[in-house]
Amino acid sequence: MSPVCPASPHIFDYSDLIGKPFANHGRGPESYDCYGVAMEAFRRCGIELPEFWISCRDESTIEKTILAEKKSGRWIRLTKPQVPCLIVFKFNSKEDKLNHVGTYVGFGEFLHISEGSGVHVSRIDHPYYRNIIEGYYIPAGCEVKQ
Repeated sequence: MSPVCPASPHIFDYSDLIGKPFANHGRGPESYDCYGVAMEAFRRCGIELPEFWISCRDESTIEKTILAEKKSGRWIRLTKPQVPCLIVFKFNSKEDKLNHVGTYVGFGEFLHISEGSGVHVSRIDHPYYRNIIEGYYIPAGCEVKQ
């Protein structure tokens, strides 16, 4: 069963993204990075996310950007995930920094990408992910396609 996006009357179908390979600065449709997957997932729900061209290996800049975006009020922190929302992680961070995002797709699952597995779905209640999730966010003032 696919979740329904509140921003769109359409079913949120992401099945064609599964298995797409990782590429730094990847924005699809052939390859993605973690933010590229999030942009595409939100786009399918009728929400356009802003572009950030940051290397996936630049943890300091990623964290600074996430913190600045949160402080700006452009993102609203949620107490629990909703479809769609951005999940922010400290994912295999060598420097203990916020460095990864995924998109909540409902039913306790999120869509994200890794270099080895490509785009895939994981569970937010998995012990590993549960311990590295920093928060759930929805963009404030985002454009919704009609």
